[in-house]
Amino acid sequence: MTERLRIERITRAIGAEVTGANLRDLAVVDRLHAALIEHQVLVMRDAHLPPTAMAALGRAFGEVGARHHSYTTHPDTDDVVVLDWHGDMLPDAAE
Repeated sequence: MTERLRIERITRAIGAEVTGANLRDLAVVDRLHAALIEHQVLVMRDAHLPPTAMAALGRAFGEVGARHHSYTTHPDTDDVVVLDWHGDMLPDAAE
């Protein structure tokens, strides 16, 4: 249901926060895609999507780009990168 979907600008330059969206319902994809084009970054706090649903949402926006070789992907799908950096365990993105 898209009636609860709210997309609010975060700053004048970039970004919007999405609230009230059932992100498992791809009926909202057109509105989210338009918001992504307009704001360049969408923040979806506490979305709690399983990795395969994240990947499906990304593919609904278009072709998912190639991942950098130094980032770990999720075991359920290579289309979700896991950014879990602690202390000295940083990826070497220079390679």
